[in-house]
Amino acid sequence: MATMARKLILCCFFLSASFGASRAIVERECQGGTLSLECPNGFLISINYANYGRTAGKDICPHRYIRTTRCFARKSLKIVKENCDGRPSCSVAANNDVFGEPCFGTFKYLEVDYSCHRNPGCNREQGCEGQDINLQCPEETPAIHICNAMFGRQLPGSDLCPHPNIRTTNCASPISLNRVRSRCEGRSSCSVAASRNVFGEPCYGTYKYLEIDYVCARRGRMCEGGTLTLSCSSGQIILVMDVFYGRKAGQEVCPNFHVFNQNCQAENSVGKVEAACNGKSSCSVDASNSVFGDPCKGTQKYLDVLYECKQYCLSS
Repeated sequence: MATMARKLILCCFFLSASFGASRAIVERECQGGTLSLECPNGFLISINYANYGRTAGKDICPHRYIRTTRCFARKSLKIVKENCDGRPSCSVAANNDVFGEPCFGTFKYLEVDYSCHRNPGCNREQGCEGQDINLQCPEETPAIHICNAMFGRQLPGSDLCPHPNIRTTNCASPISLNRVRSRCEGRSSCSVAASRNVFGEPCYGTYKYLEIDYVCARRGRMCEGGTLTLSCSSGQIILVMDVFYGRKAGQEVCPNFHVFNQNCQAENSVGKVEAACNGKSSCSVDASNSVFGDPCKGTQKYLDVLYECKQYCLSS
């Protein structure tokens, strides 16, 4: 049974590893800093290796306290994967609070080897500057999940949104993804203007466009104190897209007398639900502070999960 379970591979993961893979990239951050990883538009992070510790001398993160170069935090790879795998960008703090203390008296660093793989599972909508992009999901998969977004220009005018004023094809607003997610994530429909008023001006004198990659996901929601169960049909397995534990809504979601904070979210909630549910046909997760921590004491919270049911396929 265990052997068969190891052979069940999510088709979209298998394909994404086979098509559009970039070269491996190595990034490092010294102890006390924060390591940020990012992939180009339409690509997702795949972590190959990670270590918080030290395997080199003073040529990397030089410091007077280097007692060993054989220092490895045991859960480095697991922690970085939980924070970064399958996302367009991520940040991980290089410190003992995150990874533990693998070697007392030695100044450490976080080293990560990763690749960027094209995301095969998302739909794409495009609109030229001045237009609106409208997204809508059906009843059976009612929640929009934004995979990626880019307002700017990365293609010549002959390929998309032709215009006489194109001075650069290396232009992207750094707030594209956050702005689109704030308007669309988790909703059944949304509209986003391809406009400088929304995204700012990333490149003066160039006619821009907006690209949005998204999926229509299933939703599971449970009020604090309950247990959320996710399930897929026979022959399908769960792929978690996004997770929220906290509160963003008022009394319309999990009404309660104790709603004092509507800007409250637990960190690392995605990784916890992914670990419990990804690759399974069904799973259960408690909507509780004991699982996710308490991001806003005194406020009644809820667990909100966006997920897909994917067909599995057999590896060769």
